[in-house]
Amino acid sequence: MKKINLLIVLSLFKTVVFAQNVGIGTLTPLTNLHVNSTGSSVIRNETTGGSESSLELKTAGSVFDFLELRKWRVGAGGFLGAIPLNGLSQITTGSFTTGGLVLGTKPAYPLYFTTDNIERMRIAADGNVGINTVNSAHALQVTANNKYGIYSTATANGIDTIAGVYGLALSPTPVPYSAGVRGECNSSDFNGIGVLGVHKGAGWGVAGFVKELGIAGYGAGVYGAAGSSLSGTGNGGFGIYGTNNNVGGSAGYFDDNNGSPTSYALKTEGKLKFNGIGEAAGKVLTSDVNGNASWANLPTSTSTWTVSGNNISNSNTGAVGIGTNVFDSQTQLQILNSLGGETNVILESTVNNKNVVYTLRNPTHEWKYGLNTGNFSDGRFNMYHTSLPGGTILPIFTISSTGNFGIGSFIAAPTERLEIKDGFIKVSGTNKTAFVHTATAANSSGHITNLSYANQDATDMVFITHNYNPSGAASQYLNVPTGVYFNAGIWRIYNEDVTTPMFTGGIGKSFNVMVIKQ
Repeated sequence: MKKINLLIVLSLFKTVVFAQNVGIGTLTPLTNLHVNSTGSSVIRNETTGGSESSLELKTAGSVFDFLELRKWRVGAGGFLGAIPLNGLSQITTGSFTTGGLVLGTKPAYPLYFTTDNIERMRIAADGNVGINTVNSAHALQVTANNKYGIYSTATANGIDTIAGVYGLALSPTPVPYSAGVRGECNSSDFNGIGVLGVHKGAGWGVAGFVKELGIAGYGAGVYGAAGSSLSGTGNGGFGIYGTNNNVGGSAGYFDDNNGSPTSYALKTEGKLKFNGIGEAAGKVLTSDVNGNASWANLPTSTSTWTVSGNNISNSNTGAVGIGTNVFDSQTQLQILNSLGGETNVILESTVNNKNVVYTLRNPTHEWKYGLNTGNFSDGRFNMYHTSLPGGTILPIFTISSTGNFGIGSFIAAPTERLEIKDGFIKVSGTNKTAFVHTATAANSSGHITNLSYANQDATDMVFITHNYNPSGAASQYLNVPTGVYFNAGIWRIYNEDVTTPMFTGGIGKSFNVMVIKQ
């Protein structure tokens, strides 16, 4: 072994080999200083006084732009950062070094870190980091015995997004059980915990947030499963477990800050179980004014409603309101829909061939209307009237399931859109579909008289007959053919004999007219 003081060698060759390569143990030095040895090769820079020993690698530039290998003497004072210099060995860059410092391997070999001559951390060739483990299967794998694998402390200093441990899982494609932070406990006792969060202030021990960027599914801020395809199944256990040992604290807290109809502070699928608050058979869950829940006995009923088997009744003389408690003096049942959409009152029979009927009754009359399925398969809708007491039931109208409408004596199944039995059609009012038209000097010209009903249209069907003896007028007999036509927005009646006027001698011809709109 050759032990050479580097400073002495550089001093001997300073004037004679300036700007030349120097070789020790070789005649063909490849660098400024090339040491070749068939055994162990050592370059030693040693101080015997009270100073530190160092080696500096420098390029052109600032005086303090260098890489430094330094050994501090025992008893040296001062600090590097917050580390005492006493006997410290260091590899650092100069105060004004440009660029950074690379520590690693170029070929596919691990990088090792040891203390006390024991390997403590290894960065494998694939980049996985193992602490107290030699074969890390993950980006970071920590093995700890009787201590925390990772212990992190974060000081907020007014920042509201600080975290001791922050995990972010990005799954561009659907991946089951992807997690920012995942904890799994294989403890055989009852105290093992996959992820433990403890808070000692006004914060959270464990907080989870989720923002689904794709299709909404089962993303969860905090997810717990007692048994799964990953960990297998067993007996008992809790997906998420929380305990409260504080006065006024909560083992779990849920808050719906959104307030939309589709958001919830807590949503479950399956059964809920509440223990430790007075549970017993037959009790109901109730709360006080502060929202504190407990199991309680059913309260003694003070309702005026009487339950008898499957029947419920109320014999009081008040009114019933659904959605309202405001009634007028004429109302006994009032329904108010303040939510929008349809307002439905449904009467439904689940037994075949049974009628579903509304009955309206006063002391002298009774009306019934509803769905009649008794002996008919078409499910027709009927209305009946009965004079009380003991009057004959008279059918008023029938609507078949096909939409045909029957009026009059009982029609089991109307065969047309409108069928009238045992009766006539009568129109009344001021704007009638059937009326009497009398020709006047104002509405007539020669053998033509103009009709004057409202909203005339060329598609109207107009039917006329001669009115031989109109009310309040002299008898008029018209013995010539007549017809109707539409012109300039008006229906007109004309005599085919153009020499027969519609109005003459102060008397006009009169016609019965019926109009059907299309």
